[in-house]
Amino acid sequence: MENNFLRQVENSIRFYLKLENENLSGGEKFVLIITIRLLKEKQVISKQDICNENKVKNSTTYSIIKSLENKGYLTSKRGNQFYSKSFLSLINKGLMFSNNFKTKILCEI
Repeated sequence: MENNFLRQVENSIRFYLKLENENLSGGEKFVLIITIRLLKEKQVISKQDICNENKVKNSTTYSIIKSLENKGYLTSKRGNQFYSKSFLSLINKGLMFSNNFKTKILCEI
């Protein structure tokens, strides 16, 4: 069991460093992976949720999220009930990144 976990970590790092994602910085990849995980756990997440998980300055995380939005990985929408919160979802490139990430990690375990 521990061996499988270590293999998954190794595969994650390999995918993280692969050239096929060269248009993303390390910080963008990290925030995108956090977003994928939180969406799987909660289904609905806010930008603040990402900030809480990223453990760096909120302003840094917000700028990374904005960059991912501009590159077509994420979209944010203001909630009707909670107007001050923006909720995130994956779009186009983000969905492809998520599928590739899951495929690369799970196929080698």
